[in-house]
Amino acid sequence: MAMSRRIYVTGKIQGMTKKHIKTFTESHGFEYGSFSGKTELLILGERPGDKKIQRAQNEGIETLTWNRFLQKFNLKGPFEEFLKKVQDS
Repeated sequence: MAMSRRIYVTGKIQGMTKKHIKTFTESHGFEYGSFSGKTELLILGERPGDKKIQRAQNEGIETLTWNRFLQKFNLKGPFEEFLKKVQDS
């Protein structure tokens, strides 16, 4: 499980709502909140916000694509299972 890091997702993640993303990331030990100076990791979905990306770069906040985020923290398997449960309900 990841150490508690404050993250935010900008852009769309296929098949998931922001509520699903929040539930999924928090279940893996991340703190999901609004994008602010306390954000430690900005996750980029489809069509991410340019202003958020620029701000992250200016403030030295790490950015990762959604797929890279899943790989880096070894979340691929649990994500697929989680997404299947969400889509089945």
